[in-house]
Amino acid sequence: MFNAAEQGDQNEHGRVTIVGDGSLVPQQYADRLINKYISLYPEAQSYRNAHDFNLWQLDAIRVRYIGGFGKIFWLEQNEWLQASKQWDESQEQHMIEHMNSDHQDAMSLILKQHYNLDDASPIMSGLLPQGFYLQSLKNNYYIAFSEPCDSPMAVRKALVKMTQDARTKSIA
Repeated sequence: MFNAAEQGDQNEHGRVTIVGDGSLVPQQYADRLINKYISLYPEAQSYRNAHDFNLWQLDAIRVRYIGGFGKIFWLEQNEWLQASKQWDESQEQHMIEHMNSDHQDAMSLILKQHYNLDDASPIMSGLLPQGFYLQSLKNNYYIAFSEPCDSPMAVRKALVKMTQDARTKSIA
């Protein structure tokens, strides 16, 4: 895998500009958010103790997409806003812990199918209605669900289907 910005003419690569209002995240939410960030990027642990480190929230007002020459347009809010999750933090943590303690074999198969990586012990580190993050070999990998999941049961069904699909493809 390569980073698109490392190859070719930089003006030919897609990019996004987000215009919005920034505000300091209140401390009552900041600790929870930095913990979630560190679960995705453990090497960021030192940020917690950095002098004058704060989390900021960007409330997007406009989004402009540039996909290369002749592919420039503004996105409307309904085109970038995603459905919010229909589960709370404890349900999310329970789903992640369950996958990590009971289903590493399934996550390994899914990782192999989506990224062609062999890792017997990937770790689920994040979960969204649109997909999930796996940590493997010191990298994060995002895997999208085929459609957004609006409940913990929908997440379960999506993961079971992805596992079945990965098992079928690994046998073939």
